[in-house]
Amino acid sequence: RRVDPNSFVAAQLVSTQLHADDTLRLITAAFGLKHEDQSKAVLLKRLEEHLLNVHRQGRRALLVVDEAQNLTPRAVEELRMLSNFQAGEKSLLQSFLLGQPEFRYTLQGEGMQQLRQRIIASYHLGPMDAAETRAYIEHRMKTVGWSGDPEFSEDCFPPIFAYTGGIPRRINTLCDRVLLFGYLEDRHRIDAGTVEAVIGDLNGEMPTLGANEAAAQRGLVRRVGGGDDRTLEQLDRRVSKMERSIVNI
Repeated sequence: RRVDPNSFVAAQLVSTQLHADDTLRLITAAFGLKHEDQSKAVLLKRLEEHLLNVHRQGRRALLVVDEAQNLTPRAVEELRMLSNFQAGEKSLLQSFLLGQPEFRYTLQGEGMQQLRQRIIASYHLGPMDAAETRAYIEHRMKTVGWSGDPEFSEDCFPPIFAYTGGIPRRINTLCDRVLLFGYLEDRHRIDAGTVEAVIGDLNGEMPTLGANEAAAQRGLVRRVGGGDDRTLEQLDRRVSKMERSIVNI
C-alpha cells in the first residue's frame, strides 16, 4: 500500500492453490486486465502489452505472490516464463515469492534449475527471539490504542515465547486467547498464570488422549456436571459475557 504508484505498478496474488493456467489468469486479473474466457495465448499477449506500457511510462511492474509454498511446480514454471518478458535486456516484471519453509523444497525440486538461476536474492526469515517476541506483542497492543490496561507482567512473556517458539502466527493466536480469557475473567493484569491457563486450554482442545488422560478428562466432566454450583455459575457468567461481546460486535 505504501508503494509509490508513480514509480511502480504492484499486483498481489494470494490464492495459490491453483492450476498453472488459473494462476496466469489470476495474475492477469491482479493487474486489472480482462481475463474472463480468454485463451492462454491471449492472456500472455495482453499481459506483455500491459508490462511494456508500464515500462514506457518509466514505472516498474511488481508481482507479489503470497503463500508460495502452495504453488504447483507447473504454476512456478508459469511465473518463471513471465520473466522472459523483456525490453532490451531489462525484465518487464519483477516477482517476489513469499512462502513457508516448504517452498524451499519446491525450489530445490527437479526441473527448477532455470528458476533458481533467475533468483537474484533470497532470505529465510526465522522465528523471533524472546526480546523480539515481547517487543512484537507490545507493538501490536500499542497499534490498537493500548495504554497499559490490561497490564502485562514481566513473567508472562517467557511462557508465551516458550509455547510459540517466536513464530508470529502462533503468538497472535495465543495472545488473542489470552486477551479473551482476561476479558471474560475481568482481569486487568496478565501474568504467567493467566498465560499457562490459556495454554492448558489450547492443549486440551486438540488432545491425543491416552487411557489415563481420557479418564482424567471424564473425571473433569463429572466434577463440572456433578453439582458444583460455583463452577457452573462461573461458566454461565463467562458464556453470557462472551455472548454479549459477540452481539456488540
